[in-house]
Amino acid sequence: MTRLIKLIQSFTSPAVLDNAPPSTAEPANTRTAEVSATHRPERLRRPDGASASGAATFSFGAARTSVPAVVDSHVAVDNALGALMRRELANWLTASPPDEMSAQRSMAESIQTAFDENSRCLDLRFIQVTSLPNCLEHLHAVTSIDGGQNQITVLPCLPEKLVELRMVNAGLTALPPSLPPELTELDVSSNSLRRLPELPASLQMLSADNNALEKLPVLPDSLISLSMPNNCLSKLPSLPKKLDYLNVKNNLLEEFPTLPPGLVRFIPAGNPARLLPPIPKSIVVLAADKDQFEATIDSLKKEVALLTTSLQSQQPLAEARLTGRKPQLERIGFAATGDLRNRPGDLLRQIVAQFVPGSADTANLATTTRNVNEKLRDRAAIDGMITELQEQIGILETHMKIQAQSGQSTLD
Repeated sequence: MTRLIKLIQSFTSPAVLDNAPPSTAEPANTRTAEVSATHRPERLRRPDGASASGAATFSFGAARTSVPAVVDSHVAVDNALGALMRRELANWLTASPPDEMSAQRSMAESIQTAFDENSRCLDLRFIQVTSLPNCLEHLHAVTSIDGGQNQITVLPCLPEKLVELRMVNAGLTALPPSLPPELTELDVSSNSLRRLPELPASLQMLSADNNALEKLPVLPDSLISLSMPNNCLSKLPSLPKKLDYLNVKNNLLEEFPTLPPGLVRFIPAGNPARLLPPIPKSIVVLAADKDQFEATIDSLKKEVALLTTSLQSQQPLAEARLTGRKPQLERIGFAATGDLRNRPGDLLRQIVAQFVPGSADTANLATTTRNVNEKLRDRAAIDGMITELQEQIGILETHMKIQAQSGQSTLD
């Protein structure tokens, strides 16, 4: 509403309104009703006609309310915006290259029609222009714009209520510094973008395939799909917990971040990173390079062997280096032998005597018992990690087998 008030103040001057179509409403002194705040419309188009008293009737669901005062204000805004749109489109056409005159005239007609008819969708594909007019932000009813297959380098300001923006193969080299706050889907694939602006908190789907992106901004928590194949990314930001699709094929990633627990599709192939991160159990599609599978499986098997050996030999784990994982093993001096976990509780003294020879006297029993319990908890933690690593090996071997049977190196 603030924007509308400013537009009224800026564009209802005599110079502007003299060029605007005449209003069908009567002067203000013929107004006959007050407007109820509960029936205030979000946007009123210019009425088709007015009564002799100047009052026009609009329908709000089942109710019908006489709103001449609001009609006058909104007609004035529509007239001002209409005059502004025509002026900016005319200026854009005047500056158009001769070889684009026909294409730009076609686009101007589409934009003017969308304004006049309060259209929600604006389709500007395949018109082959190199620029867009600066009046798109005045298309308050438009929630979806598709401007693909053009040669536009820079986008102007966009409508505030925009929800979907698709600019595939549009020639873009940059996006506006600020994107619409209600945007949920952004597809700017196959352009020449090197960076993205700050992303709105509402964004759910982001596709920027086949660009030259070197870095990504902070990803909003609402994001569920991220597609970034064939870029120049060397690092990824933290991934939102709701993400269920991640495609980072053919980038420059040396390592992968922690994956969200509900991820369904993960495509890491074509990156320098050889070791894959822990794969969530929810994964359905895992498209990695063969050497990524093999290197990760080999690393996991070495970790299992190291942990198993330490449990059986009671040797310190100070030299353990578990790739990609940081288990809490610092306080483990040695591991219990294999028969300890099944000993009954009433044999605690014998366990203590076996576990810490010479310390089973009554005076030291409480302290020694705490030490034993701590060691047993550590053993349980190690057993849990071994189980987790074996599950990871199983997931990777299954997906590597599926991929081999499909005869493809990656599954997009």
